[in-house]
Amino acid sequence: MSKPYYDIPTYMYEEIDKQVTGNLRQLAHRYVFDEEEDFTSQLYHYIDTMFEKHFLNDNQLLIDSTSSFHKFHRRVQTNKKNWVKQLKKDIEEGDSYIHQDWLALKRYFSLQKEQMNTLEDKDTFIQQQLSNIEEWAKDKSQRLADFPYIESKKPFQIKKALDNDLILLIAKVLKDIPSNMISQRANILVDNPIFTDEKTRFPVHQTSSYPNQSNTITRYQDDYNYEQEKIVRSIMELDDNDTLFFKTNFQLDATDSQILDYVINHRDDKLFYKESIVNIDMSALAKHIYQHRGKKQYRLLEKRLHKFAFSRMEGYTVGENNRTTFTLNFFEYVKVVQEGERVTAQIRLSQTLKDQMINNQTIRIYSHYLENLENNISKLLIYNLQKERIDAYIDKRQPQHYYDLQFFISRIRFRARTMQSILKKVSLALDEFLDHDILIESYERDGAGFYIDLKPLTKAEKVDYFSKKDRSIHILP
Repeated sequence: MSKPYYDIPTYMYEEIDKQVTGNLRQLAHRYVFDEEEDFTSQLYHYIDTMFEKHFLNDNQLLIDSTSSFHKFHRRVQTNKKNWVKQLKKDIEEGDSYIHQDWLALKRYFSLQKEQMNTLEDKDTFIQQQLSNIEEWAKDKSQRLADFPYIESKKPFQIKKALDNDLILLIAKVLKDIPSNMISQRANILVDNPIFTDEKTRFPVHQTSSYPNQSNTITRYQDDYNYEQEKIVRSIMELDDNDTLFFKTNFQLDATDSQILDYVINHRDDKLFYKESIVNIDMSALAKHIYQHRGKKQYRLLEKRLHKFAFSRMEGYTVGENNRTTFTLNFFEYVKVVQEGERVTAQIRLSQTLKDQMINNQTIRIYSHYLENLENNISKLLIYNLQKERIDAYIDKRQPQHYYDLQFFISRIRFRARTMQSILKKVSLALDEFLDHDILIESYERDGAGFYIDLKPLTKAEKVDYFSKKDRSIHILP
């Protein structure tokens, strides 16, 4: 799916800068940029120019990154083959770079008065060098900048070759990062225990639909009662003295959490703002969630999407002189349509989620942080600790903090019930963050919680995680 140009984050520029190394960096500073000026600032401007020229369509949307990569990769490989072909032609005519090298070496050995038998004969030397260059041409990881005789080319040829190297590098970085480069999650989903760490079956409770009637209504009663009022009162304006009663509750797990992330982060902003609707290609969603596409995966996703529509918090409040009933959910409706081989889902998000997305009441995180996480707790806890990192930056507090059991059970719906089993699960999640070198520097178990040393926000994150509207307020020195 194409993403708007303005969504491209600062960290991507930094990643490209880190990968411009060796001969490419040295030669680009000389032949593409001004040697007297700062390399990185010129590179960032160059990236902007190349995006505009090669990676954006007429609607200023990013072209498919995989097809762009293959296009520029073929261009570089073709350039290599042409240089080898021209070199062979020059060798036949007796006027190649390699021949000139051999003559130069011969003069060197003569001046040094060393034995000429330490230098191969001309034909052997030329064949050996040609063989090395043919290996360079076949090696897809080698750049044009690594051609041994590149500086013997004309300046405009060198610049064109370096341009091709740099454009291919940009395409590679784009290909290797998620298409939705920054993920967002509404605060309500981060601050409250909406998702459970395990797939859950709730006990069935049947009640009469009317007094003295045999007809019954089936309800799924959730026994996770930790601070349920906190969720409702964060959304609805209720009298502090009102008593809350609940009938049904949420039943969403870590896979549902991933699906919701995908839906929210692949929205078309104009359609979402106007109609609260998100259209999803089920093939792409299946690939993202299950790594496979097929009827089985489509059916599993269809069930989960419909589960979002009927997963709700239902109840009522009773005050001294008033009574209020309520139902809160996240999807107003879900419609899955198959037309031939194509399957799409149309989802209308609830006003609660829409309000938080539009009003920027969200937690932002680089999407590649979410990649390859396997632990269900990790997939949920990552947003909570990301919020802690952002809050620590905004509030100017130290990144090390003690997080007790209450912090975790008030944000994730653990199926485990004992303190030891819950903290063990949290510990495994923290270990996974360390393995991926994200979010935290270290942690230490202490009693009924953990001392966690959070990674400070990087310079790029400080720019990328705040909207332009908020940047002047929140981006601190």
